[in-house]
Amino acid sequence: MLRNYLLVAWRNLRKNKTYTLINLFGLSISMSVCLLIILLVIDHNSYDTFHTKADQIYRVTTYRKGSSGLFSGYASTTAAFGNVMQDKNAGIINSSVITGWRGELGSEFKILEARGFYADSSFFEVFDFSLKAGNSSAALQNPGSVLLSEEFAAKLFPEGNAMGSMVTMQDKSSYLVTGIVAQSVTKSHIQFDMLASIATLKKHQENTTEQYDSWERIWQSYNYIVLAENTDLENLEAQYNEQAAQNMELKEDHPGYTFKLQALSDITPGIPLSNEHVFRFPWFIILAFVMLGGVVIVTATINYANLSMAKGVARAKEVGIRKASGATGKQVLTQFLVESVLLSLLALVIATFFYQFLLGQFNSLWLMSAIGLTLNHSNAAYIYFFVFSIILGLATGLAPALFISKFRIIDTLKGGNLKASNRKSSWSFSIK
Repeated sequence: MLRNYLLVAWRNLRKNKTYTLINLFGLSISMSVCLLIILLVIDHNSYDTFHTKADQIYRVTTYRKGSSGLFSGYASTTAAFGNVMQDKNAGIINSSVITGWRGELGSEFKILEARGFYADSSFFEVFDFSLKAGNSSAALQNPGSVLLSEEFAAKLFPEGNAMGSMVTMQDKSSYLVTGIVAQSVTKSHIQFDMLASIATLKKHQENTTEQYDSWERIWQSYNYIVLAENTDLENLEAQYNEQAAQNMELKEDHPGYTFKLQALSDITPGIPLSNEHVFRFPWFIILAFVMLGGVVIVTATINYANLSMAKGVARAKEVGIRKASGATGKQVLTQFLVESVLLSLLALVIATFFYQFLLGQFNSLWLMSAIGLTLNHSNAAYIYFFVFSIILGLATGLAPALFISKFRIIDTLKGGNLKASNRKSSWSFSIK
């Protein structure tokens, strides 16, 4: 049955070339914009999904009391929380603290600008980054240890093996490469060229008055916890805020800070926070793009529906003959829906070429380069594109199909005013 519907639909599209080309061009242009937006949504919802404990991981965030508006909070917080996040009774299974770093990293071959973190030994117990070389359970235990990302190691050591080599930071301190983090095709809001042992910071602060984990330093460190199921988040937040209030030494006129727990899945896309690792569009920007795509596709849909209804009137006698031959209203409805879906799928093929062009132009925008955001095409996205095309075809063709399928047999065969066969309907259409 479906094969017959498709054959008839294909013949009708070929027969009415002008009508088909107009609809194909309008739909494909609009669809290409929607495909780019769909890729953007897929991209931002794919962050950090590869962690096995993703639904149990939370980040501690900081808010200045009395502040409001965009970027009123901070993704960072004090590293001192790392000393109080081991309370198993509060439902905490594991925790990890990382402290941001950016500067020059040198090898015997070259010096490169790098970004990364000082991380504790439980980093790989919380997150599922894998190592291409080295032991994840021991690589960050000793002071002076550093791990390099696979891509950065290839740049820093173009003529040799980075594993076991020495690298020098811009403060002239030397580090031993104890691991290579495997390059991953998955996305994470934690992006780095290097990971150094946080024990190094603890060793350095013995010779300085600067304490990296003082309660007042909320700008560089990020705290993550793995919670057991059914943990009382409000109670845990209250405990953290109480501990911070007891330990922070702020000026008398300072309003103080409030600390909240943010689920890993809410980070991207999420609310805009200061001191993020990398830039991603917040949820309301993603929503704005989706609404823009909706406006574009609705405009094309209305245009298609108008043309389809006009063409349906011209095909009134065809509908009458079908019904006179025994076809039911549902069968006529199905036939026109199949034509609409087929046209939508053909438009998808054309739209993919426009989409590839738009993707290149989008990634080359100055803004995208400035914020360091690049959309990477995924073959899996075509599944979403295909489903979108089917839904669009059904939604676009439904109104014209309902309109045409209700033509009365007598009226369509003798000409004159077309009226709906439904007694509740009162509309008519002249084809004289």
